[in-house]
Amino acid sequence: MNHTQKKLALGTVQLGQAYGIANRIGQPDKQKAAEILNYAVKHGIMTFDTAPGYGQSEEIIGSFLKEEMGESLNIITKIPSMSENNIDGIEKSIRASQKKLGVEQLYGVLFHDANVLDKLTKRDCGWIENLKEKHHINKMGISIYSPEQVKRVIELGIFDIIQVPMNVFDIRLINEGLLQVLSNNKIEIHVRSVYLQGLLFLEEQELPNSLKAASPYLLRLKEIAAREKLKISELAFLFIRDNSYVDKMIVGCESLDQLRENIRISELPTLSSSIMEEINISFRDISENIINPSRWRD
Repeated sequence: MNHTQKKLALGTVQLGQAYGIANRIGQPDKQKAAEILNYAVKHGIMTFDTAPGYGQSEEIIGSFLKEEMGESLNIITKIPSMSENNIDGIEKSIRASQKKLGVEQLYGVLFHDANVLDKLTKRDCGWIENLKEKHHINKMGISIYSPEQVKRVIELGIFDIIQVPMNVFDIRLINEGLLQVLSNNKIEIHVRSVYLQGLLFLEEQELPNSLKAASPYLLRLKEIAAREKLKISELAFLFIRDNSYVDKMIVGCESLDQLRENIRISELPTLSSSIMEEINISFRDISENIINPSRWRD
């Protein structure tokens, strides 16, 4: 396993439910899910990202750990949306996740609802540290959506991990220099939405009306990939992998073939700095209506 492959973490939302604009396979059955998890571990992927909101994902991982695993994995799960002062509810959620997963130790627990940032203060550091100690959690963190929320996380200084959306079309955190600030503050950076929930793979005729504006950017992406003799999936993956500030990139799959492909791509040579810069320039001003899936409409 090369050093770049160590960045790869398995996103498990697709194991628990159908997910993504380009999902053509649907949710794999339990046997196929176990095959995916087993293959990931055998190829050095030791971090799994899950959540109570990902359908049966936690139970599927728990079953796999019970039946297949002799070594420990780094499991990251989430706290669903709830009031930040509902500490009993937060603890109940963590215990429920640990029970489904069949583990006492969790590598990370993230707040799944970024709105909690509006209520938290630096004084909340105490009970968050207590949560970590009481429930055997290595790192507490939060999943966010915008550069403004990243700035708030930096200001608070109470989280160990931040999960952010980033891809060739959504480079806001790069352009605003926020990845470097996070890294300087010893906050672990996990990137999701590497393929923008499959949008990067859609042909022009497949775009819903609300996403027709993405067409020229998709065309430009195709041009860069073709010139460099890369698939779009390769270019998109390597752009994130080769960012030195990214600690983990969370990539899901609906099938074993997709996982094999992601592992293959993870072993490809480094992108040149000129291509990285070309992507930064070409896609720096894309509308949030395109890069934010919560704004997508059919």
